[in-house]
Amino acid sequence: MCRLAAIISSENVLLEQKIKRMTDAMHRGGPDDEGHFIDATGTVALGHRRLSILDTSSAGHQPMFSDNGNLAVVFNGEIYNYPALKEALQNIGYQFKSGSDTEVLLHGYKAWGVNLVEKLEGMFAFVLYDIEQQQVFAARDHAGIKPLYFGKYGGDFYFSSEVKGFTAVQPDWPPNLHWRVYFLAYGFLPEPITTLQNVQNLPKGNYMLYDVATHSYHVTPYFKTDLTVNEQYKKITYNEAVTITKAKVEAAVKSHLLSDVPVGVFLSGGVDSSIIATLAQRFSDTTITTLSIYFDDEKYSEHAYQNAVAEATGVQHHTFLVSEAEFMQQWPEIAASMDQPSTDAINTHFICKYAKQLGLKVVLSGLGGDELFGGYPSFQRSRKFNLVKKIVQLSGTLPALALDYPYKKIGFLHQKLNNAEYLYYRGLFTPTDIAKILHAKENDVVTVLNQIPAINVVNTAPANRAFLYETGIYMQSQLLKDSDVQSMWHSLELRVPLLDKSLLEWVMGLPLRVKYPINRHKPLLIDAFKSELPEIVWNRKKQGFTFPFERWFSKIEVFKNNHYVPKFFHQKFEKGRLAYARLWGAYLARTYGAFADQALNQSAYYQPNGNLFLYLAGFSKMGGIEKVNKAILKSLYPASGSGWEAWSVYDSFIDARYFPRYAIRGFSASRVKFLWHFVQANHWKHILVGHINLAAAIWLINLRKSDTRITLMAHGIEVWSKQKGFKKWLLQRADKIIAVSNYTKSQLVTVNGVAPEKIEVLHNCLDPFFHTYYSSTSTKPKYLLKRYHIQPNEKIILTLARLSYGEKYKGYDQVVRALALLKAEQPALKFKYLLCGKYDEKEYARIFALAASLKVEAYIDIPGFIADDEVQDHYRMADVFIMPSQKEGFGIVFIEAAALGTPVIAGNSDGSVEALRGGELGQLVDTQSIEAIKEAIHDTLHLERGVLRQQNLVNSYFKYDIYQENFLRSIE
Repeated sequence: MCRLAAIISSENVLLEQKIKRMTDAMHRGGPDDEGHFIDATGTVALGHRRLSILDTSSAGHQPMFSDNGNLAVVFNGEIYNYPALKEALQNIGYQFKSGSDTEVLLHGYKAWGVNLVEKLEGMFAFVLYDIEQQQVFAARDHAGIKPLYFGKYGGDFYFSSEVKGFTAVQPDWPPNLHWRVYFLAYGFLPEPITTLQNVQNLPKGNYMLYDVATHSYHVTPYFKTDLTVNEQYKKITYNEAVTITKAKVEAAVKSHLLSDVPVGVFLSGGVDSSIIATLAQRFSDTTITTLSIYFDDEKYSEHAYQNAVAEATGVQHHTFLVSEAEFMQQWPEIAASMDQPSTDAINTHFICKYAKQLGLKVVLSGLGGDELFGGYPSFQRSRKFNLVKKIVQLSGTLPALALDYPYKKIGFLHQKLNNAEYLYYRGLFTPTDIAKILHAKENDVVTVLNQIPAINVVNTAPANRAFLYETGIYMQSQLLKDSDVQSMWHSLELRVPLLDKSLLEWVMGLPLRVKYPINRHKPLLIDAFKSELPEIVWNRKKQGFTFPFERWFSKIEVFKNNHYVPKFFHQKFEKGRLAYARLWGAYLARTYGAFADQALNQSAYYQPNGNLFLYLAGFSKMGGIEKVNKAILKSLYPASGSGWEAWSVYDSFIDARYFPRYAIRGFSASRVKFLWHFVQANHWKHILVGHINLAAAIWLINLRKSDTRITLMAHGIEVWSKQKGFKKWLLQRADKIIAVSNYTKSQLVTVNGVAPEKIEVLHNCLDPFFHTYYSSTSTKPKYLLKRYHIQPNEKIILTLARLSYGEKYKGYDQVVRALALLKAEQPALKFKYLLCGKYDEKEYARIFALAASLKVEAYIDIPGFIADDEVQDHYRMADVFIMPSQKEGFGIVFIEAAALGTPVIAGNSDGSVEALRGGELGQLVDTQSIEAIKEAIHDTLHLERGVLRQQNLVNSYFKYDIYQENFLRSIE
């Protein structure tokens, strides 16, 4: 078991450094060795961290190559049938140099192509590069035991064993703003959801073929979850099924003992782990090491069952006490180990920690027994689900609102939700409560939840529905994910024999009457092995793998902080009316990633200090003002000890890189709700007002607390005209106004009569996560050149703006007219004008009509909205960035383009002048003169670019760090 990473790049830049950053981030999963490969073209990089299990010699080093060097592979997992496959390949002429199962992948691919995956039995994820065919072949095992994520950022495509690999290579990788919704509903992130944008799981039982030449790929299933009864088993008797089940479980455990290092077993005392411990000892030539954990609370102890199995089998059993003090002490490491948020990872963390202490590298787990053989209540409850659903829908929503959990989960059945039945069985919070925790609209929560693919249970029998939900969601996305992440954190390989491919196919093909008889708990598995197990193990009520969290959590002060856990939920927990998992989930939803280096028993953390940033939007809308709001949020981040709060009228789903979820409140455009809560709060000493349109709210606050200090942000056009009413009042009432440009300041003074001494000018800045890397070897992004069909020597002119029929001041009409003049004067000139940005259909039609009237429509492309991960590549591709706007308060796009070395043209009559430092960073033109704009384009296209000098200048003026320092000083 190891960790892998791969990059397929269209840019060929810094691949060696990038792939090493990815594998370094996952070093705990492969402490024994590391390796990297960059192909000769600089297009594909493979990286590997090795945990040596089979052939621990250097012969098992990865990336591993074929004899002729045309194939390279990185592999994570184990192929349990590799001896048989190796023999089959040797029989047809292939020669092996190692005892590693990795080599089977190389020869197997040569012999069978992509059909190789159908022959593999094991747990695996691999990326194989066919250098000659310029094709990448990636695959994941039949049950999704081993993870494999893929994602796109700009022109590069990535694979990684962990999500943290993506942020290691691109620290500014945008988050998935909706992940908290899924987490609060499920208690984990259901596949394919991750915390990052454009990063998802390769589905279990699927492979991907990626064409390196065209940068295109397709995903194909090779193993499907098929519950159709196998023709051979339609008449099978129960006793026959018991006999075959026993044989298949025995074969699975025997094959999972394949290892060149000692193998241990997690022995909880339950049926599944007891069977595995029994069989492992039977098939082993040495004494098997087993281990378990226990607590000082006898209510949670399973000592008697564990000891009974240990005495019956002769295994060497070890027990470890997990105390409340150790849990508190271990929290920073637990938080650091979570690759993705989960309410259940803590259990596995401790047992894996102790396995490593015993010197084990491989352990067997009983995971999968309940999911395959019907060990959960859902297998029985599913038979009455449709009746329950009808009753719930007839009863209305009131019972769901009045009841406590778990009964409150009937609220999932009132909505048309994907996977509603699963959520009814195992859901964490209903949409109503998720909306409360995230300050979002319930309808928005439901919309997000329905974006996840639903498990197809149409015309499926009740118990089989439970099988699909338990294996396809709970086991897949929580149990297997947590087990993999926590075991690899401790450099430990965790194997799951009960998910053996042959055993899984056997269970899926059985008739319901045999595998899931009514009112029986795991009958096939228990009846197959009860003669070999102590009766106290199999003849008892099922007990899950749990901790005494209710008692422990009740002593943790930080959960009482209503910024981390809403007060309503903590009060329910204190009264015994809310399970610890829900308290924990609410806490993680607001704090995940924020406190990785702090312990749970610290009670200080965040406390608001009476300062509020009140703004319209930063994440729900796009534009210059929204960028300024994000820079302000980042500057005020409470980690600096400032204790600021933030309220937004429009936002609800927040990018926590800028401001922590626990310190911000959004109102999803509910203005009445916003005003009500805002006026009721009435406790702020200082309010930083993000926009003058919030004047009425400030006026209401002022009626109740007239000594509140008010600072107003003034951006541009919104304050240039004569203000009236509340807005006029706010301009006079504000103790200080921060203007983004001297031009805006002059308008405030001359038009609105604001005293100049209370206005401070603070120019805008680059986004904190704006990446300005440049190399002398950098070229234009190839993937964009291909997308836009850019021809050699064709010049690229770029505008990035909001294209609205109601706002015609951005100057792109003038650019179109200037380009028509330029083309008439220089017919041989090759160019393309990319007019990028979100547009309305009316404006789109108007622009093209204008271009057609000037006969330049063939040279214009309006691609629409540009994703965050591609914006900077668009700047890099452009030969000139132009936006001769007449009403820019500042123009952040100008400094973004300049920061990437792109020549810039802007208007000379507004805040644009200050963004370009009076012409130091670009050319300023008369926005009314088509001739001047044409000449500016012509001259700029023929200028030699001084990229590094321009970047240095931009950073010296507009770097975020400088802005933050000045901003914080300004609001002191």
